Amino acid sequence: MAEPRAATCQIRYSPGDPPVLRAVEGSQELLGQAPSALLADPDLLPQLIHNDDRDLAAALFAGAAPPAVFNIRLRHADGRIRCCRGETVDHPGDDGPAREIRLQDARQIAAAADPAALSANFAGMLDLTADFIYFKDRNHVITSASQSVAALTSPPRQWRELVGKTVYDIFPEHQADIYYALDQQILAGRPPASTEQFFQQADGELGWVDSRKFPIRDAAGEIIGLCDIARDITEQIDTDWALRESEERLRLALDVANQAWFDVELASGKVRVADDFERRLGFPSAPDVTRGMDHWILNSHPDDRAQLTAAIRKCVIEGGPETLEYRRKTTTGEWKWIRTIAKIVAWDKQGRASRLIGVHTDITELKASELRLVEYQQQLETQVAERTAELLQAKIAAEAANIAKSSFLANMSHEIRTPLNAITGMAHLMRHEGLAPRQMERLGKLESAARHLLEIINAVLDLSKIEAGQFKLENLPVYPESLCANVISMLYERAEARSLHLIADIGPLSGGLVGDPTQLQQALLNYVSNAIKFSENGNITLRLRQIGEDDSSTLLRFEVEDCGIGIAPEVLPRLFNAFQQADNSTTRQYGGTGLGLAITRRIANLMQGDAGATSAPGQGSTFWFTARLHKSDAIEQPPAATGSSDEKLLANWGHSRILLVEDEPINREIALAILEETGLSADIAEDGQIAVDLAAQRPYDLIIMDMQMPRLNGLDATRRIRNLAGYERTPIIAMTANAFAEDRERCLEAGMNDFIAKPFEPEKLYSTLLRWLQQSAAQ
Repeated sequence: MAEPRAATCQIRYSPGDPPVLRAVEGSQELLGQAPSALLADPDLLPQLIHNDDRDLAAALFAGAAPPAVFNIRLRHADGRIRCCRGETVDHPGDDGPAREIRLQDARQIAAAADPAALSANFAGMLDLTADFIYFKDRNHVITSASQSVAALTSPPRQWRELVGKTVYDIFPEHQADIYYALDQQILAGRPPASTEQFFQQADGELGWVDSRKFPIRDAAGEIIGLCDIARDITEQIDTDWALRESEERLRLALDVANQAWFDVELASGKVRVADDFERRLGFPSAPDVTRGMDHWILNSHPDDRAQLTAAIRKCVIEGGPETLEYRRKTTTGEWKWIRTIAKIVAWDKQGRASRLIGVHTDITELKASELRLVEYQQQLETQVAERTAELLQAKIAAEAANIAKSSFLANMSHEIRTPLNAITGMAHLMRHEGLAPRQMERLGKLESAARHLLEIINAVLDLSKIEAGQFKLENLPVYPESLCANVISMLYERAEARSLHLIADIGPLSGGLVGDPTQLQQALLNYVSNAIKFSENGNITLRLRQIGEDDSSTLLRFEVEDCGIGIAPEVLPRLFNAFQQADNSTTRQYGGTGLGLAITRRIANLMQGDAGATSAPGQGSTFWFTARLHKSDAIEQPPAATGSSDEKLLANWGHSRILLVEDEPINREIALAILEETGLSADIAEDGQIAVDLAAQRPYDLIIMDMQMPRLNGLDATRRIRNLAGYERTPIIAMTANAFAEDRERCLEAGMNDFIAKPFEPEKLYSTLLRWLQQSAAQ
């Protein structure tokens, strides 16, 4: 039955997102849709446009510059696709611009072509060729076709019946979509296309063609249509598949040499196996094994059947290769472990898996070895667990011992520092009051002994903390030149007394460094003090060099070179061990604990450096250490000194109100006397509770707070004072014999501003008070 001829459809609308339809004419004839239906439902027209033409539709209905002439596919009410030719015309109007689309069935335009005008030779070629050939105009309408193409239609037609139709009239829509998209590429001027495509043969089976498309141009070179020539290559594809199947079988056989293969036709269930199947696996090659896959599964271990079935199903769906290990019973009733590797190597013309091949391997001995290995591993894990438990108990005991040791050292430090503070404090007061020359000499020896005792205490505590992994480095500004100057200043008199000269040799250094200046200075003090101790005369050189640098850090090397007695080569390796000296005999001439060098090396290690020495007997020694310091742009140069702290306190801060919180009477007396030297006076609180009461009664400019006191300790007293009105920013300085880093952290966490360890140097107290009084006044 001939297709009805269609009239032109005109659609007038206002472009936009969404467009507004104004009028529709001729849609019933072209699309089978009444104009009133399109106007009443704005979503209906977009639904009629083919999905692959959505971008074109967007340009037509919302774009500012739509194509003047175009091809578009629209779905008729009968469900079929209509290929249409369209034109756009824009109209100005009183109520805004309007656009008109004029659509025409592409077949109507092509109806004027007269098949009778074709030459007899051309018609004979179309009748007789085995290739699939057709010609289309640029609107996708068929103008000529070979009889081989017409024979593919259902029911079969004559090729002349295809003229004036589109691929949507003769093929299923999903196939027509593919052909239309490929044709679009040719009509758009792209290079000729050559593709392999599937098609449905007359008997319903799927076949393959090698399709080649070419543009047809008029005398002016414009594309007016296309030609498609496709050749049936189904037999070639089948041959290729067979070849690939053979290659896959050969490759798999080579990969799994010394294994028994099998081959399954999935449609019939027929199984073929290697001739040596029985010899390798203990199963007869026929008829038992070849009965089919179901029989094979039924003779597998009941616990393994589910996973075996699932693996076969997965291999059939995905193609494999799939590997599985399971147990299978032999004719003698023995269970053998089998490893199977299977893969799909062929598919039928509907794309379904048709052949599965693979190999079976007897892995019974391997599984037995694995079982023995598992048993051994379990025994080993048991032993490891028992040993781990023992080590854990030992670790817990060691940690408990370490905690007890740290607690003991902390308590001993506090008990020693408290009377030592009284000794050094009283010595300071006696020196300032003035004594006879002989008494001053003896007082100097007393102060020297006190300093030596403090150095020993600090060394023992530092080493203990380092060994326990509890030693924490500060992260403060470091001025290496100032460190060297401080060390020389502190040891100048001692060196001069032995006719020694201290010399500083400092190379160019980066600025803005951050690290632990206290530990660096202490390490230098250790080295220079030793150099003074072991030298009789000459020079001692403190040398500083920058030996490495990157974007974030600088590596410094500190050296102290002396002209002393030197060290024997066999002694050097043990110098940096704890409690070791060059001379460990009971009649040592020079004394010392043997801790200074050990601490220096461990501090250097914590700073990502190292320490060592070079020496020879009678030729002096050079002790060195390296330290990596981080860079910081926020570090400024140290301010120049403009006078001593006690002088500034005496001149500017004598009016300040100070609260001294100290429970030990002698330390209280010393602190008051030292404060009075600068014109400062203080109220006294014997414990933390009294301090809280006094702070509640009157304001103080600064509070000096002990930690360990009866009734209320310094930490809790600080917390309560911070809650009093007006004491949110009042400086509170800890001055305590609890000298560990964690003690400092606890003080800062409780709300204190700074920390001074007993015994303290008066200048340290003065500088700390001055800094915080100035900062408080500035706020």
